[in-house]
Amino acid sequence: MEELKKKFLDLGYTEKQMNKILNSVQLTPKVLSENLKNTLDFLTELGFQQKEIIEMTLNYPNLLRYSTNNLKQKTDNFKNLGYSKKDFIKMQKELPQLLGYSIENINNKIKNLLDNGYTNDDILKMTKKLPQLLGLATQNVNQRIDDLINLGYDKETVLKMTKTFPSIYSYSTEKINQRINDFKEIGYSNEEIHKMTKALPTLFGFGKEKINARIDDLVARGYTKDEVMEMTKIFPSLYSLSQETVNNRIDEIIALGYNNDEMIKITTRFPSIYGLSLENLTQKIEFYNYINLHSLPIREPKRLMQSVELTYARYMFFKDRGIDIDESNSHRLFIGQKRFETQYGIKKNELLEKYKYEDFKRNKSTQELGIETIEEQKDTRFLDDIARKMKQDEKQINKDDDEERI
Repeated sequence: MEELKKKFLDLGYTEKQMNKILNSVQLTPKVLSENLKNTLDFLTELGFQQKEIIEMTLNYPNLLRYSTNNLKQKTDNFKNLGYSKKDFIKMQKELPQLLGYSIENINNKIKNLLDNGYTNDDILKMTKKLPQLLGLATQNVNQRIDDLINLGYDKETVLKMTKTFPSIYSYSTEKINQRINDFKEIGYSNEEIHKMTKALPTLFGFGKEKINARIDDLVARGYTKDEVMEMTKIFPSLYSLSQETVNNRIDEIIALGYNNDEMIKITTRFPSIYGLSLENLTQKIEFYNYINLHSLPIREPKRLMQSVELTYARYMFFKDRGIDIDESNSHRLFIGQKRFETQYGIKKNELLEKYKYEDFKRNKSTQELGIETIEEQKDTRFLDDIARKMKQDEKQINKDDDEERI
């Protein structure tokens, strides 16, 4: 036993960690000593770090009960199922019990998922994201599907939601029902909850406190609770964004030249603006400003959905035909694609090829640089004038000094 304890300590375990494993694994000191060395050698060769192996064996001491032959058969099975070595290492670190499941157990669970309508690719993606899915009994998985169907979701929707957010399978029936009730208490209808959770299944992971905190944060920025609820019905991802991200977007919109009331008007009518990248948003607003349509996002914020490339191409198309676009006819820039093609006889790809937004950006940058250069040249000429004047003054002073000496 003393030799075994020394081996544990030499491998990097503390005495407390060693005692935890010794009390958990019912093996003779001789067998455990052999397994300890062989298991650590096997896992090290597989690609695990020593600290990771210690952590795994502490969380699942029975890992030391298996022979290296048994462990190799299991890791080979994961490889045959389509997992890379990198995938397996990540999954095993997250779920140390993974190597404790028999090959038959793992294969049966995967077969059950296939029978429920998932593809092999779906299962690989889901289990990489949530290895614990392979730790759930098949009856628990089937029960969760039935629970969601009983709540009003159809089977196809359940599969789609769980592909995005497989953690739903780890929630109890009570927890799912509680989440639904939490949203109802906040003021959402059953139909609205279904629509929101279909679009953002991760909402099942949000407690009532987190939802209420986000509502309070937005109310503090000038929205009413009703406005927040209307925005999240359309764009439930607003709940998944950090408060810093939301505040930054509000400040960015204001920095683009809109006051707080205008910002609220824009975002309440087009809450998806919170999901646009800053570059995307800035390019669109700056182009609207360039063609004197700064108020367009206030009047019709959903126009921001159209790419700046297409808006620019259409604007130039009309300009070449002598049609000036202003607030009275700006709707022409945003008519449906089929109607545009029928009415004006040009396809979208032809339009984008003829009028390239990237060319406009380059030319605009060159023009701006030219203006800066002119200003710099003005500054240079001004400094040159000062230098010449100083030289003239210096000559005059020297001349005056010479005259005084004479």
